Amino acid sequence: MGSHRPYNDAVELLELDYLHACKAAEIFQSYQLDCAQRIFEDEYKAAIDDYKLEHSSLQEQMLENLESRKRKLLEDKELFDSGADASLETTRSIGTRKTARIVKLEDTRRRPKKPVVPTLSFSVSNADAEADLEVLRRVYLFILS
Repeated sequence: MGSHRPYNDAVELLELDYLHACKAAEIFQSYQLDCAQRIFEDEYKAAIDDYKLEHSSLQEQMLENLESRKRKLLEDKELFDSGADASLETTRSIGTRKTARIVKLEDTRRRPKKPVVPTLSFSVSNADAEADLEVLRRVYLFILS
């Protein structure tokens, strides 16, 4: 190197600034990768939960459809079997409580389900937030030093 003292001092300061900037960039990159990994894991868990919810609702819907088809076939069979004898049968009255209960059950079975809207939710624990703040403090102190 040269023998010009002010020049050597300026080069040394620039080299220190360069090293500090490189270290800060490495720390920030590590922080961004950690954040991206946490976000990915949270979205993955949310997607799995949404899948399980949709799977169970679809399964329930299919079972309800099968039960309704079964009921319809049984009713058709009863109508077919008793079609000729219908004029001979007497109608009996059903109590008001029983009819109200039947109507209530039918209403609950036929009520359309609300569609499940996928949502993106971030759940960060206090420990994660404090860890992020600590990383930012270290970067800030490193830059100032």
